[in-house]
Order: sequence, then C-alpha cells, then structure tokens
Amino acid sequence: MREFVASYPKSEAVTQSAFDLASLTEVQRTADELGTLLAKAYAKGDFAVTGAISDARSRAQGYDHPDYVDLHDFCGRLAKNFPASARLAKKVQDAIAACVFANGAPNAKVAGSSGLSIYLPWSKVSPLYQNLDFAKGGWGKFLAARSA
Repeated sequence: MREFVASYPKSEAVTQSAFDLASLTEVQRTADELGTLLAKAYAKGDFAVTGAISDARSRAQGYDHPDYVDLHDFCGRLAKNFPASARLAKKVQDAIAACVFANGAPNAKVAGSSGLSIYLPWSKVSPLYQNLDFAKGGWGKFLAARSA
C-alpha cells in the first residue's frame, strides 16, 4: 500500500488502504444501523434533520467520483450536525478503525480519507445498486428514502 501511494507524485489525489475483509461485516452492520436511523429521519420529513444530513454529506471528504464519500468523515460530520445519530455514527467509526490497518492519502485534497468510502449519491441511486447485498440493509433504505 505504501509503495503504491509513493509511486504517485504528491500532486495526485490518490488514496489507498488495506483492511481486514472479515471486519467489513461489522462495518456493514453498523452502517446498516445508521442507515435505518437516517431512513426514518427522511420518512418523518423533518427538514432540519434532512438538511443536517445533506450538510454532512456535502462537507464530507469526497473523491473524483462524486457519488462516494469517506464513511468515517461523513459519520463525524453527521454526529455534529445531527446529535441523535452520534452514538451510531461512532459505532461506524469504531468499526472502520478496527477494519482499516493501513491508509495512505498524502495529497491535501484527500486528507480527510480514513480508508473506506461509501456510495452516497447526490441524487438518484443507480439501478445497479439494488443488485448489491449492501443495498438490502439499512444503508440501502436510507439511500432509497433520500432519493425519493
């Protein structure tokens, strides 16, 4: 991982991480819990809460592909904006910390990267997303509620 990142000039906004695949199950489980909470917030139509979620999304570390954000960074910003999510957001962050054992992001444009990004599109969810196992849980419900 370090050699890969070092092979790029510092002017490139490259990231690379290494993680324990077995630990991804806990990341998915906690992201699903958080997603369920966020889906409920969208179902209630509380504009203050949905605005807080959107603000966290817009400020989270993004990448060249605009539909992805750093999950750890998003959770940190979400917890500040929407305190009712803080406990679940921290669980996601803890699961990421236990999963990612190496992370490289030397460019300032990607300094908020912690090693795992997540699909969080600005608008419509790709119809292909529903084919993924990850889409069947709480995170998928959140995306569906958000893009409805």
